Amino acid sequence: MTVEGQSHGAVGMNMNSARMAFDKVYREDRLDVSARGGRGLTLVREIALLHHGQVGLESEIVKGTKVMLSLPSAA
Repeated sequence: MTVEGQSHGAVGMNMNSARMAFDKVYREDRLDVSARGGRGLTLVREIALLHHGQVGLESEIVKGTKVMLSLPSAA
């Protein structure tokens, strides 16, 4: 099963920020970033790993961010 989520109206992330987006305490340090953010992507990654799945992220400044979560089918 694969689930994708796309941000709408978000600013997106640069490559360095996208690489660190799943880190527990990472928060992008930009003036135009809203108060949102925190541990959400860390939790998504932990859930994926616990269920032998994968998680990925694509992001571009101005265009936004897409997160993909893929979990194996139940036997």
